[in-house]
Amino acid sequence: MNPFVTLSPRADEELELILAYLDNSFGINSAIKCIDNVEVICWQIAAFPFAFPAYKGNAIRKAVVSRNLSMFYQVKEDTIELLSFWDNRMNPENSNI
Repeated sequence: MNPFVTLSPRADEELELILAYLDNSFGINSAIKCIDNVEVICWQIAAFPFAFPAYKGNAIRKAVVSRNLSMFYQVKEDTIELLSFWDNRMNPENSNI
């Protein structure tokens, strides 16, 4: 993971659950591909923190990792904190981000 990007406890737990689901359902290669995609987006966020669109105002931003997965993050003074991961197939009205 990029040294400037940190995971909130919630994002860490959600990512672990996603990776476990992918590993159990589709095999380790799917889980590896997912974490690789997350890491690529983290490097992009570190290089260009405001490149992804704002979500619910300007404080939180949404980055699409894949067609099924997005992540929400917040730019802080010296770090970027990943707040949550989201299954794009879910209803956004159920989000509590």
